[in-house]
Amino acid sequence: MSMLNALHIFRSDWQTLGRRNIEGHKKVMSRFYINTLDKRVLL
Repeated sequence: MSMLNALHIFRSDWQTLGRRNIEGHKKVMSRFYINTLDKRVLL
């Protein structure tokens, strides 16, 4: 399986998850971005 195929499958799964539970998806993503920003500030 090529990297591009894996990426496409991952992205379509991600979109399906986001559509199925948009609120939960937003919470997870915002938490992820906050953690990333915190790490950037600490670095």
